[in-house]
Amino acid sequence: MARLVAGAMESSAPGAAATEPRFARDEDDRIGFGWFIRRRDRREITWHNGRTGGFSSFVGFDRAAGRGVVVLANTNRPVDAAGFRLLGVAEEDDGPGPLPLLLTVVGALGAGLIPLEFVLRRRGSRWRSSPDRLRLVTSVLSGVAVLVLVHRLGGWDAVPPVIWSVGATLLLAAAGLGAMRWRRLPLVGGTRWARWAGACASAAGSLAILVLVLG
Repeated sequence: MARLVAGAMESSAPGAAATEPRFARDEDDRIGFGWFIRRRDRREITWHNGRTGGFSSFVGFDRAAGRGVVVLANTNRPVDAAGFRLLGVAEEDDGPGPLPLLLTVVGALGAGLIPLEFVLRRRGSRWRSSPDRLRLVTSVLSGVAVLVLVHRLGGWDAVPPVIWSVGATLLLAAAGLGAMRWRRLPLVGGTRWARWAGACASAAGSLAILVLVLG
């Protein structure tokens, strides 16, 4: 890759003419044949990037300065900002901010903790409703929906894999413990019509989230 970048920068590699601008997107960004040309801080950077499952890459060069870089990383996060910084150009990182990261961590852990807490409840609690079969199913479905939602919409690729492992493990534990208690649980507890209405609303919401996210 370094030899390819050097050849393209020196216009000595076959196909190096593809790095020449062919189309102007705006005043600062132009496009060649598969290459992007960006003007920043009185510099002109020719670059391209790539991403696949678990890996990211960036190649770029500053022809005037005679400097080129190749960035290869085993992460899903874009490495464009790192490549531009190596070329001496300030570029904002495309990674998620603190709030999306926090929401992703809370959602990934809560997806398993909330169903698990519900399954471990005992009957006769004054302040919390006792578990029943219908609420058990909807609680686990809600956990699955939340886990899928934060995975698709949150900063999942910047969160350590152990967070997802813990969240999924807690959710599986809730489902397993619920299955073990299944025969001892009533179908619907408390006021029948209220519990049925709440459970159906929760199930419908979980299903709607799954359909929207997967769709």
